[in-house]
Amino acid sequence: MWKTIKDCSGIINLSSSFLSSKLIEYDSETIQIKITENSSIELLSNPVDPIGNIFVLQGGVNHDVNDSFYIKNTCLYLTFERAPVRIYLYKNNLPIINESFLPEIDQCIKYIKKSTQQSCIMIGYSMGGVVLYSYLSRGFLAADYYLPVCCPINLAKFHQQIEENAIFRRLQQKTLRRFKVSSQEELFLLARTSKEQNQEFIETFTDHLNQTIDQWVDRLTYIYGNKDPLTLDLNQDLAQFNRKITTVIIENGWHCDLDSVIQACKIGLSYFSGEIKIIKNSKNVFD
Repeated sequence: MWKTIKDCSGIINLSSSFLSSKLIEYDSETIQIKITENSSIELLSNPVDPIGNIFVLQGGVNHDVNDSFYIKNTCLYLTFERAPVRIYLYKNNLPIINESFLPEIDQCIKYIKKSTQQSCIMIGYSMGGVVLYSYLSRGFLAADYYLPVCCPINLAKFHQQIEENAIFRRLQQKTLRRFKVSSQEELFLLARTSKEQNQEFIETFTDHLNQTIDQWVDRLTYIYGNKDPLTLDLNQDLAQFNRKITTVIIENGWHCDLDSVIQACKIGLSYFSGEIKIIKNSKNVFD
């Protein structure tokens, strides 16, 4: 089953992340826990005798759903492996664009750790990875380990790629319709920011990360595919950091494809076992 999905992912590349989610179903009784007025966490998996927690930030700016390709496959893979970990998904009924919701995300992680008395790993897929990096850049460090997956670092180049890619442009229009707005400016306003503030966020993104890098660099692994259009020329982008970041490269990997999701799960599980296991330049994590 997993190999078949992966093969399909390689054929249809970027669109796989969105099309495959329509083909996958999983049975799960979820529990939603309200943390603030707009933020909540959804418990997607609560096994017997869990050893830790995984807190997931999904991609895009709409964090009010739980049926994305990478969320489904995170749950499916960890269930398939009978992994004894709770899976929490961050939910918000407003668009998440930059750093305005970081304190609420911090509250979510602290709630999870306090209520379970166990460690928590934070995974951020795509734009969720940008939010994860933003979280670290502002000095928040409530989680125990961090796994940004297939997320851009050069945000200016990222926004340009969205404008040039038909799939991402269509998703952008879908987001506007979801929040019942007609323009990016209206979306910014709904997200408690503005076009000017968002531009400043883009321009200072790496600088803020460098200011806090000593606090988190040894607790993070960055996973990305070398064929992902949103992370092309990544070596040049990584060179902007003051310290070397641990990376895992998925050979022939596309944006948030199945190998990337499974690699994040595997590294997360290795953390709970007491030793982070990194597979450099992974060609196929099914092997």
